Amino acid sequence: RAQFLEFLSESHCAEVLLAWEAMETYRLRFPDRTYQGAASQALQIIDRFVRVDAPEEVNSEDKIRQPILSAYAEERLRAGMCL
Repeated sequence: RAQFLEFLSESHCAEVLLAWEAMETYRLRFPDRTYQGAASQALQIIDRFVRVDAPEEVNSEDKIRQPILSAYAEERLRAGMCL
């Protein structure tokens, strides 16, 4: 994993592996997504990888990113968080 991550870093796409790992951890930790921490963890993943100008933004098509960001904005509003 370390060598592959180093290769991806050199290729400027390590965020893809890191995002996949974060999402896989989320999927395994919250299989039914009903646990109280699931929404918070999902928002953290979006903040880190999906948002435009996120610290480790994954390059994705707008047709994929926009529905995620719309749901993200709704959830943050529901939770009373600032966008």
